[in-house]
Amino acid sequence: NMEPEQIRENTYTIKPEGDMNVPVKIYANEQLLEKIREDHTMQQITNVAKLPSIQKHAVVMPDGHQGYGMPVGGVAAFKNIISPGAIGFDINCGIRVLTTNLKREDIDGKEEQIANLLNQKIPTGTGKGGYINSSKGEIREILNHGLEAMKEQGYATQEDINRCEDNGKLPGKAEKVPEEAINRGYKQLGSLGSGNHFLEIQTVQDVFDEDKARAYNLEENQLVIMIHTGSRG
Repeated sequence: NMEPEQIRENTYTIKPEGDMNVPVKIYANEQLLEKIREDHTMQQITNVAKLPSIQKHAVVMPDGHQGYGMPVGGVAAFKNIISPGAIGFDINCGIRVLTTNLKREDIDGKEEQIANLLNQKIPTGTGKGGYINSSKGEIREILNHGLEAMKEQGYATQEDINRCEDNGKLPGKAEKVPEEAINRGYKQLGSLGSGNHFLEIQTVQDVFDEDKARAYNLEENQLVIMIHTGSRG
């Protein structure tokens, strides 16, 4: 019964019914809307529209898909409420691109072999152990010192630190992290996660800004590795 009504190009709405406090607004074209219909995104965003203190409308962006409670790509503003649960319990994902000195033709015919090797080497999925065996104390060191701690363990270089946002360290105190969270995460260092997390080998197809490409050491036909990893507990 939640059939969106188109109100203008690439914009749809679900009008408030029953105990919905605000309407739902969806930003998508017809093709994306069909994908959004395939899972429970509509039900989840309608549930969000029923929450107390929600302001104006509940929104689904073009990347909308089913989440744990609120859909991924869902947006809502509330008065006097902060809800990390709306983001999901896998908060603080990260994504980055690693450049290589390889070209597309360097791996022609080897794609399946490379995929199998990556699958063997990189722990993925829920609750899998990490590539690095770490103790709770070491995890707290990493929480406090970021990439500097990884450099001391031989897993990062100064160049990594220089090229990472905020030099790979955010302010905070590891002692504020609950013991339950440490227990969930300390064996997962160096793992990828589950859900929509991925490691992907990509090719730079086009360069639109030569200056920026040089700054990031990117060129056409170059292989790069994109990594989207979860918070790992």
